[in-house]
Amino acid sequence: MKKSRILALLLALCLVTTAFAVLAGPTTEDGAQVRTEGAQGLRFISYLRNVELASCTEYGTILVPTAGVSSADEFVIGATLGGYDVAKVPALINYKKDADNTYFTAVITDIDPDNYTREYSARAYAVMGEDTLYSDVTTSRDVYTVAKAALADTSADLTADAQAVLQKVVDYVEGYTVAVNFTKPVEDAQVPLTIEVDGYDATISWTRTGGYAHTGKFASGTDYTCTVTLTSTEKISPKAKISINGKTYTTTRSADGKTISAKRTYEFKDSGYSGIY
Repeated sequence: MKKSRILALLLALCLVTTAFAVLAGPTTEDGAQVRTEGAQGLRFISYLRNVELASCTEYGTILVPTAGVSSADEFVIGATLGGYDVAKVPALINYKKDADNTYFTAVITDIDPDNYTREYSARAYAVMGEDTLYSDVTTSRDVYTVAKAALADTSADLTADAQAVLQKVVDYVEGYTVAVNFTKPVEDAQVPLTIEVDGYDATISWTRTGGYAHTGKFASGTDYTCTVTLTSTEKISPKAKISINGKTYTTTRSADGKTISAKRTYEFKDSGYSGIY
């Protein structure tokens, strides 16, 4: 009789342990992926144990800009954090499956280049009966950080095209210099009215002392200021600079981010171009 009671107790403990195991919930992996072609985006990966799938009526990932997350406990379905509504992304198609786990993803697509440093947070969820369980791990990443880490990873097997895409992300955030060169101004020479710059629709215009438009020749005793304007089909880095005949200048940027411009002044004294600018 005593042995029967012990066996019954052990069986009950096993059932309780099994019940808790079923409710272990999903896990979000630490890290994220960026795209190496097409419009830029972030992909977060989570997984659920295969033995838990039968107990789930829905599983997926919730997303929100990290700036709104002050506490992981508040990062749940239906919440509004820092003015941002938490987005729920059910897993409609699984990413992959192995002997133990089923993996699923959530992707933020078409991230504007100006938001490459905006961090997003992801947290997996699983609906089991009347309970919604969440990953204990909340992963936060931005496009720039992931791209830079991928480039620095010597074990990553990246194609040249993939490296170029990632470098483009890094350059957009950190800035770069576009070189513009034309014949050095000399007295009595015609001011250059056209320029060519690879990858841009480039224009140049001139004004002389007093701010008057100028299309003629360089003359002594006059200052000449050129304005170089570069336009791209894509957004140009807000930190981009323009080098005009070897001297680098900060730029002004259009509201749509696709045009930048810079100025350089050449001063001609009575004896010709002085080199003072």
